[in-house]
Amino acid sequence: MFSEVCPKSLADAMEFLRQSPHANGLKRFFEALMTLPENKLQEVLEETTANAMARQEEREEFRWIKALSEMYPEDAGILSPILLNLICLQPGEALFLNSGEMHAYLEGCGIEIMANSDNVLRGGLTAKHVDVAELMRALDFTPRKSEILTPQAGAACESVYPTPVAEFSLSVIDVDDTCSYSRQQIEGPEILLCIRGTVEIGWDDSPEAVSVERGGSLLVPACLSSYRIAGNARLYRAAVGRTDPDDAD
Repeated sequence: MFSEVCPKSLADAMEFLRQSPHANGLKRFFEALMTLPENKLQEVLEETTANAMARQEEREEFRWIKALSEMYPEDAGILSPILLNLICLQPGEALFLNSGEMHAYLEGCGIEIMANSDNVLRGGLTAKHVDVAELMRALDFTPRKSEILTPQAGAACESVYPTPVAEFSLSVIDVDDTCSYSRQQIEGPEILLCIRGTVEIGWDDSPEAVSVERGGSLLVPACLSSYRIAGNARLYRAAVGRTDPDDAD
């Protein structure tokens, strides 16, 4: 699609993609884009924006280029809708991104879980500093299709999103009059986020409980040995360690 929105100003850089339409060519193309002199970048942005505006009814990517150019008129990141996979997630759907994969949120509200990390690198669509050299070192340019994940039903009102890592897990818990939830083994701290309804959450052998409503959350400390959830609600559970669909009690 680059040839449709910036055929003249990025002609030299696009040659990298023609010669090597894989990871190496994409890496060289991206580096060329991110290191353009200011006057050349402005030429690219003007051509891209003009062509995207003229063809915004043809593709969703062009509509997003137009929208981003209005917010970040001097940022090479406005090309991200055609550089990255443009995906629209429906409620309940998710993506798993490996380290080194560039991503951006364009609109909507989502839950993000991140493994332990000591840095966040920016690639554009920001007023903050972009460290191009470090970005090039860290990014993985291997092209791949993104698999949309949906939770797999398990026991005790919980459905788990399948992910290939052991550092964290995400699951959705639906409780009602016919199904309450309990967890008898806690590996580390957890966060319970209520997105619908109201629940009562108790822990260990204590007679106490806390009420959590829609929009509220509760931190489950690692020092607890168990907790239980009752009510009529939907919650998302973010936990340390891997959770299999049949782990709940």
